Amino acid sequence: MSHPPKVSWSVLLFFTIAVTLFAACQVTPTPTPSVSPTPTRRNTRTPFPTLTPRVSPSPTFAPLRAVVTDTLRVREQPNTAARILGRLQPQTVVALLSRTDDSQWFSIEYPEASGRIGWIFGEVVAPQGDINTLPIGLNAPKPPAGAIYATVKTEGDPLRMRAGPGINYEIVTRIPDAARVLVIAKTPDETWYQILYPPDSGQRGWVSGEFLALAGSAASLQIAQAPPTPTPGPTALPRPTRAANAPSGGSVLVSSNRNGAYDIFALGENGVVRKQLTRSGNAFGARYAPDGERIVFYRTIATAPHIVNHIFAMDFDGGNVVDLSARAGGALSDTDPDWSPDGRRIVFVRTPRAGAPELWTMDANGGSARALVKLSAATGAAREYSPMPRWSPDGGRIAYAAVARVQTPGAALYPNIFVIDANGAAERQLTDNDLINTAPVWSPDGNQIAWAARDFLKRQNWRVWVMNASGADQRVFINPPGDNNNGAQPVTWAGLGTRIWRMKEAEI
Repeated sequence: MSHPPKVSWSVLLFFTIAVTLFAACQVTPTPTPSVSPTPTRRNTRTPFPTLTPRVSPSPTFAPLRAVVTDTLRVREQPNTAARILGRLQPQTVVALLSRTDDSQWFSIEYPEASGRIGWIFGEVVAPQGDINTLPIGLNAPKPPAGAIYATVKTEGDPLRMRAGPGINYEIVTRIPDAARVLVIAKTPDETWYQILYPPDSGQRGWVSGEFLALAGSAASLQIAQAPPTPTPGPTALPRPTRAANAPSGGSVLVSSNRNGAYDIFALGENGVVRKQLTRSGNAFGARYAPDGERIVFYRTIATAPHIVNHIFAMDFDGGNVVDLSARAGGALSDTDPDWSPDGRRIVFVRTPRAGAPELWTMDANGGSARALVKLSAATGAAREYSPMPRWSPDGGRIAYAAVARVQTPGAALYPNIFVIDANGAAERQLTDNDLINTAPVWSPDGNQIAWAARDFLKRQNWRVWVMNASGADQRVFINPPGDNNNGAQPVTWAGLGTRIWRMKEAEI
């Protein structure tokens, strides 16, 4: 039997190592990396807009129409002491925008389409709808803590409201009987009370507690400090000694057409004509000099092509007539003369041919004329609008009537009473109303001024008014019967200033 050949272990080992080395020497090819496709970029999603929270709409208030029922002042704030912005005439239609929390005042746009606000008093308008739909634009002033209401009890007479707790203080205004006031303070002895009148006005004053019926206890009222004791007013200049041959006291100078032309007459206290002093006609505005020896007046000397007036002076009996305007270099028209208290100067109105009237002064003989102040162009448009300047008893001030230079919208071109220092400084307007105001007359002590006023639109007659020299306490003093064809105007104060001489137009 044959056997397969034997394989040597050494040969087998050699063969195995050779195969291994051969395999190790083979270069393994680098595998080609597989390229992954670039992914398509997805567009960024636009975020949803942030939702704004829904706000509940504020209620809108439509203006409320209203009709003005009487002449109405538009004020800067909702109270009667606020500055007057203008006036509205009856039947004017307005749009109410808001109200005070007590519904006593309403705001309007004033002037119209200006974007500015004014306030009107609710009792003088007739709203065409429910005022409670209007927003509250301003809270009404609240009274001080402890304040109480009171009612005036004077049995028909007006109650004087003064600047301080005592009869020596100036009268601010007069309160009618049964009026309601707001008491805010008291004196320690509770004899005088500080009040607001009208209650919503902020205007403060003092009244005697004797004439108030309090609606509560005075114990809660605070004690107010009294204002300083009033300073005595200026002392009137001593008047020159009256000439022995001058007319006796009580003589009044008037211009009358009883003889067919306006001439100057001297009347006695009983109205009897003592003497006719001029016979040239067209003579007006006569005034006695303080010593009674001379009379100053003005006369129309030409009427075409322009009216020309000159100021003249004459003796008390009508003699020795002198043209003062000619001596003063008269421009065109000089009117309304008045003597200074010492008789050395004369104040008058000078109106140039083109321009506004002016106040001037000159010496008693017509020399040293100089201008004091230029008035508004509307002043002096008619004789009853004449400035009629009057010198104060102390010689330091001059009162006159003039139309204000700056007119509030809707205001009529009516003159008011002004006061200016005798050197032309410190002009002050004393009245602000819807009346024709003219003919101011000082009281002998210089503390009061009387003047004439009338309501032209209501065809009211002339009435005599009186006020303090500061403009406070304005009131009707003489209210004669009749229509606008009659009336009264102050001529002069009698005695110590407790009476006023007046003259009715029908008597002249």
